[in-house]
Amino acid sequence: MRICREFEGGYARTQAADAILAAKKNSCIGKKELRLFFAELEREESGKRVGVDFILNGERPKRRMTKGEQEQAQKRLYLALDDCKSEPPLTTKIPRKFARAAAKGLLDASEMIAALFYFRWRKPQRRRRKLVKRGERYASFTYEQARAVTGLARSTLCKAFQCLRRLKVVAVSWRPMEQLKRFGMLFVDGEALNLYCKKRERYRGSNPYKRLQKTRTQSAQNANANRSTLPNNSLKAFPGKRETLSETLSRIRGRFATA
Repeated sequence: MRICREFEGGYARTQAADAILAAKKNSCIGKKELRLFFAELEREESGKRVGVDFILNGERPKRRMTKGEQEQAQKRLYLALDDCKSEPPLTTKIPRKFARAAAKGLLDASEMIAALFYFRWRKPQRRRRKLVKRGERYASFTYEQARAVTGLARSTLCKAFQCLRRLKVVAVSWRPMEQLKRFGMLFVDGEALNLYCKKRERYRGSNPYKRLQKTRTQSAQNANANRSTLPNNSLKAFPGKRETLSETLSRIRGRFATA
């Protein structure tokens, strides 16, 4: 039987993604609770062969979590999940690479929430799309939609997704400006997680300059560009026949004398 994978390194399944987003929007949880949530996901996926403490504090974490902090975070996390349950719960697939990095504290809370929103928003292709690979999942949304779900400010979301793109967790596929204004940006899995495309982000979509016709306004051309004009000083009108001052005065006197 063929095994269908979506992420490089496997993924974990959870039905608490909506509850986590709602709890973070209501400021019920913080970074410690998010780290514990992703650590428990990794523990369940590994078959409970690795402890939560080793996932949080093993292999050079950014900041260690003591036993007391883990117990307090676990109480707040379970209480927030009970208060923010969603009906019906939907299953979300989260890559294990990202779960381990988030559990170690390598990402900020805003970056974890932005990535969780992206994983929750991913959907399969109903038909062949020109901007993504065949069979590749994608997420198309605006920052206003992400702000309404996560509760984060627009500037915070922009910085979070920029960091995720720099870490190659997500990538952006080019799309025309008309679709960008209506449907938002087109996000796909980054190079670190993608199974279908290992190219750099700027080569994700086709070249827009080859696909779209050049409709820019032509620059106005000056009709007098090649026309020779006389300088303001009549003495320099004929540079090959320069006169001295005495010759000019004598010519002017002779003109008035004949008149």
